[in-house]
Amino acid sequence: MHDDIVAAHNERADLRGAEEQVGPRQGWALEVLRDPLVALPSGAADAAQALEVARSSSVRNALGYVQRAVDEGEPTLDGAGERIVAFVRELGLRPVAPPALPEPIGVEDLGVVCWIGVLPAE
Repeated sequence: MHDDIVAAHNERADLRGAEEQVGPRQGWALEVLRDPLVALPSGAADAAQALEVARSSSVRNALGYVQRAVDEGEPTLDGAGERIVAFVRELGLRPVAPPALPEPIGVEDLGVVCWIGVLPAE
């Protein structure tokens, strides 16, 4: 049982898990904005930072429209980068510091906490 508690905690402390929280559409947009072969407009680095934290479903849906358009052949990845940056600017998205990750723990870090409730006499 202790190993399960430690594993669950340490999973939340893993940076890779935090990066996966942005979802596939934001992940795709970040890949476009970080691709060295894509000609990006100014502001692409700021847009990437703004998309590094999980955003609302409306943001993810809008990025999905851009992704589907690219999959259908219009626009190119260069054009997609421009659309992503323009979209981030239009919404006024700013970089947000992700919450601090908890420190990994071991079984020796666990302790027992007991609670008791005292009811008034009837």
